[in-house]
Amino acid sequence: MNIDIYYFSGTGNSLAVARDIALRTDGKLIPISSVIDEEIIKTDSKAIGIVFPTYYEPYGGVPLIVRRFVDKFENINKKYIFAICTYGSGSFKALKCLEKIINSRDGKLAAGFTVNMPNNMAGSSINNPVRQEKMLGVWKENSDFISDQINSRAEIRFNTPNVLVGKLYWLIRILISPLIFLFKPLTLRHLKRFSDSKNDSYSEMLHIWIKAFIIMVIVKFVVIALKSVQ
Repeated sequence: MNIDIYYFSGTGNSLAVARDIALRTDGKLIPISSVIDEEIIKTDSKAIGIVFPTYYEPYGGVPLIVRRFVDKFENINKKYIFAICTYGSGSFKALKCLEKIINSRDGKLAAGFTVNMPNNMAGSSINNPVRQEKMLGVWKENSDFISDQINSRAEIRFNTPNVLVGKLYWLIRILISPLIFLFKPLTLRHLKRFSDSKNDSYSEMLHIWIKAFIIMVIVKFVVIALKSVQ
């Protein structure tokens, strides 16, 4: 079917989904990390898929590496594009955020799907084996339908059931989504306070935030190590 499926996966959830879709669509599986350093990303495929996990603010739900990937893609306006967003508790506006990024390149997100997978940030009480097994079962029940939509080049939005919160998901989404996205202006304001470049874009500012976070984690581990020695 001449489909390239690009994926980014931190802990394996999105990789598992990307593999299943590649198997059912005869697609070529490509890690985004393997092409992200190229100046321009090209493919002869007429259809491309983007599979990624939901990241919360300050990323707008879309990981920075995925944002950069879309910005580098050549002739994105001539491709059938689908995206699958995996999430632990909620996908919120991740697909809409990705759609805006693709639209800014004159492309179109034809199909978008969300998939509830094991929550990597949750404790054992929330992320227990029974619930994980149920999530994986729901994915397998819906993977054929999603693959059929991709193979037929459908234009569709489809959300698999949220196993974690069940029927309350849509109520929680309505109530929580606006609060999550309030963090963006607050984050940008604080980044500008610690940056010499006051006119950088939001995406450029995120690099500073990531470096600061890494330094903070390293310092914290050093402090813990010193305390353990004492």
